Amino acid sequence: MVEARDERMQAQMRQRLHELQLEHRDLDRAIEALELNPLHDELQLKRLKKRKLMLKDLGSLNGTFLYDGKEFQRVSDSVEVKPNNVLKFGTGTIVKLVSE
Repeated sequence: MVEARDERMQAQMRQRLHELQLEHRDLDRAIEALELNPLHDELQLKRLKKRKLMLKDLGSLNGTFLYDGKEFQRVSDSVEVKPNNVLKFGTGTIVKLVSE
């Protein structure tokens, strides 16, 4: 029962991560389009650039981890994630973020 709940939780986290990646990519495209426009709105551009893709563990039993180049560090608060970051959910699900 606990394993099924953990698997559902991991599936939900993977789905949410995918949604955030899409949002992040869309924001990058919006920023790029604004920068190409000579009459772009500086305030809107600054606001878009401030939005970041964040990862937060919501109290999972097995933990959420971010690879720091040497080892996986447990996420205890919100952390910014970027392309090429490697994440681990629980004891086995490992995801590498890629930029398209």
